[in-house]
Amino acid sequence: NIREQFKDYGKIKNLRTYKKEINELEVNYFECELEYNDLVYNYQGFTYNGKGGSIELQFGFQKECLVQCQKLINEFCSGIEIIK
Repeated sequence: NIREQFKDYGKIKNLRTYKKEINELEVNYFECELEYNDLVYNYQGFTYNGKGGSIELQFGFQKECLVQCQKLINEFCSGIEIIK
């Protein structure tokens, strides 16, 4: 479904999907590159389906700021948890 979401925005490359654990939540994670107007953007995110509903988060950034953005994404994701 990731390819379908981005098809109107450019060419998807290096799509990778896998299971990942974020604070004891197993999510379906994805990472890919999107070529658009001679620039390369990195996208990553996840979907989570639980008893009360689902969530989908996507993060996009230019390839050149991968290290800085990855740090922010990791910090953001560290605050996600299920409220019991």
